[in-house]
Amino acid sequence: MSMSIKKIKRLNIVIALLYIWFGITGMIEGADPSSRFYYVDNIVLRIIGAALIVTSVGLLLRKEIARKSFVALMVACVLEMIITFDTSVEEKVVIIATAVFAVMIYALPMIFYMLPKVKRCFQLDEWSQYESTFANYDEKQNYKHSGIGIASFVIALVSIVIFIAGGIITYNSVIAGVSSEEVIQASPIVVIIGILFIGCMISSVVGLVLGIIGVFARKKKRVFAVWGIILNLIITAIFTLSTLSNIFNENILDGNYYMLFIG
Repeated sequence: MSMSIKKIKRLNIVIALLYIWFGITGMIEGADPSSRFYYVDNIVLRIIGAALIVTSVGLLLRKEIARKSFVALMVACVLEMIITFDTSVEEKVVIIATAVFAVMIYALPMIFYMLPKVKRCFQLDEWSQYESTFANYDEKQNYKHSGIGIASFVIALVSIVIFIAGGIITYNSVIAGVSSEEVIQASPIVVIIGILFIGCMISSVVGLVLGIIGVFARKKKRVFAVWGIILNLIITAIFTLSTLSNIFNENILDGNYYMLFIG
């Protein structure tokens, strides 16, 4: 029996709300502290958590790009679980429980959003029993890209570069086994990167606002504006989640900016 549009709507709302909750509460845990992947996995999961929040909001808004992003995130989560899984575990119960968790939390939602009828609902915006039409399609093809939207996208890319640079410095300092005070004394660039992180947070908020303005620009293509919103929102969400977990407040007072990424 074919799944009805009404049932697809309901499941979409349930899944979106569930993963917003997952992202906010950090329910999806990563590698154990004893694992060699612990610090890197910690950073990866924070990014995934923020991306889940943004993507799930997009699912509530019934955006095709959100559906694709959600599927990609589920694949990333499965790979993260496989790579960081402790192969020394011999208890079959643990292995079975992990496999069941992966299927329930990652595989089933991913399969749902890959179903042809669900894809059609997102791609053609067919959320009613009637097919949507594209009478204005040719007219929209002649629109130019929004300048504000492009600015939002560029700001997001710059913020991501700064963010990655900070992550690399953090990872290298952890591998070297250097304390936070030693790092700051030995490498003034850490302080500079810390200041850039604050600038990154501010610029991502500005980029987010510009993206929203670009989306509502009349007779303009909105591709860059939409991507600007998504990327800037992910960056903003990462810093927001850090604030909620008290990591941001505790470390910024001590000047340990790079500790934002390793808790």
